[in-house]
Amino acid sequence: MIGDVMRAEAEKLRRDGRLLFWGFLSVPCAFFLFQLAAMLFFRAAVVVDVSHVDGVRDLSHALGIGGNLLAEIFLAGGAAGLMAGDYRWETWRYIVPRSGRTALIAGKVLVFVLAVAAVVCLVGLAAVVLGFLEAGLWRHPMPRFDGLATALVPLAAAFLASVLKVAIWGALAALLAVITRSPLATLSSVSLIIVIEAVTAGRLSIEHLSPLQQLAVPSLAVEMLLNWSVGSGGADGIWPLLAPLSLAGMAVLLAAAAAVLFHWQDLARE
Repeated sequence: MIGDVMRAEAEKLRRDGRLLFWGFLSVPCAFFLFQLAAMLFFRAAVVVDVSHVDGVRDLSHALGIGGNLLAEIFLAGGAAGLMAGDYRWETWRYIVPRSGRTALIAGKVLVFVLAVAAVVCLVGLAAVVLGFLEAGLWRHPMPRFDGLATALVPLAAAFLASVLKVAIWGALAALLAVITRSPLATLSSVSLIIVIEAVTAGRLSIEHLSPLQQLAVPSLAVEMLLNWSVGSGGADGIWPLLAPLSLAGMAVLLAAAAAVLFHWQDLARE
């Protein structure tokens, strides 16, 4: 049943060009254009002696796009449109009789997670293309991917951290969509929480927090995982390995809360 819901939601997203672009594809497009503009304006004005371009490093930074505040807010817009769109168009009354309510919420959240994973992959691809483009324009050496095999763990950690962190905001959007029944209210609320979380995480000192406390803050859990993946210190033992579980657990709990509220919601007029 969840598979049928996912196929239906994916098809709806594919047909909604505005939501697909502004909620998802705008992130890799903006990344590519901003990086290209920086390359054209700064590299053309400054003579840079480049012996080689580290393609692995650039790819790792790109895969960490989920930690970018603007990217999170744009993706939150995609989540709000996906989760609350049926309230806006008053189509729940036609959908609910054909599928279980839990499956509907789970299908929406899973489609959002898959869309975010695709966005992160596209950003990584854009970083690789930019590296080769820069080399061609300024006759720099082509990007090198030496040690790619040994860098698989940091690359996988960056990808996983981005997807899981944004998945939390998607699940939160599902919960707020059920509560507010409005895409705009959902987007405003999720965006505000994203900003508050980022500011709070920036003010907290990791040295004064236990590993368990760090796992309770998404940004700090992501930082713990990334530090462990590159061997730059941080929490020891099994704690960094619990970071993905912590992030996934937050998303699952929020989605479960949305499913519970949605199960008891009166949709006669929605």
